[in-house]
Amino acid sequence: MRLWVLVAALILVLTAVSVRQAGLLDRHLIYFPEREIAEDPGDHGMAHEDVHIETRDGVRLHGWLVRPPDAPEGTDHVILWLHGNSGNIGHRAAAVSAMVRGTGAAVLIIDYRGYGMSDGSPGEEGLYRDAEAAFDYLSARPDLSGAQVVAFGRSLGAAVAVELAIRRPVSALVLESPFTSVKEMGRLRSGLLPVGLVVRSRFDTIAKMPSVRSPVLVFHGTADEIVPVEMGRRVHAAAPGRRHLHLLEGGMHNDPHPEPGSRYYEVLREFLSGPGGG
Repeated sequence: MRLWVLVAALILVLTAVSVRQAGLLDRHLIYFPEREIAEDPGDHGMAHEDVHIETRDGVRLHGWLVRPPDAPEGTDHVILWLHGNSGNIGHRAAAVSAMVRGTGAAVLIIDYRGYGMSDGSPGEEGLYRDAEAAFDYLSARPDLSGAQVVAFGRSLGAAVAVELAIRRPVSALVLESPFTSVKEMGRLRSGLLPVGLVVRSRFDTIAKMPSVRSPVLVFHGTADEIVPVEMGRRVHAAAPGRRHLHLLEGGMHNDPHPEPGSRYYEVLREFLSGPGGG
């Protein structure tokens, strides 16, 4: 009987490891893309440019470049918006429009591979390559040559933004509702389920933060029911350089983005105008 128990346990572990190596469960546990784009910044009174970017592994991405109405030809900052794990850029059209109005910066938001109109299927390294390609695209545009590129990541996008800040010279890193790692999130959300054995993606933000050299601003809602505010505090504390933590009192994970004129954008503008922020 003991032998059969050991054999069964070994088979279970090997199966779990095989599933993890193949990334078979990642799409069901981490990535929730949608293809249909329900609205765009034009629905919120903002002109935008459709952008198509090819990654270094040949995946074609789709995104929007939205410029402030009073500065259509130039801006001091371009915010590269890296969204969360579900939906697509259409679900962020209102938020992007508010960001442009609230900061006076241009915003490029992209859909990761497998999301919206972007080709391919999502995976951790793939998302990192998508962010790299978007940064390189902005850096190569002559009309944006004088702008500082700010990496803005929300939830899963925060993990992508941190990796981008290590791979590329972003002028500042803005994280909203960041989690520490997939492993810790899995432990929090699934209890005894050994997420580390069955999920390939790691998104180990907390381990990467000491390698970030750009200034870091962290926003986190104090009532976030998905990513605990304590994770945001830890990510902030792990940043080695200039850093600032701004708590959104009573804020939950999926609250609508703040409207222009709110304290949120005052904090963001002050941060970007400070030392090393562009």
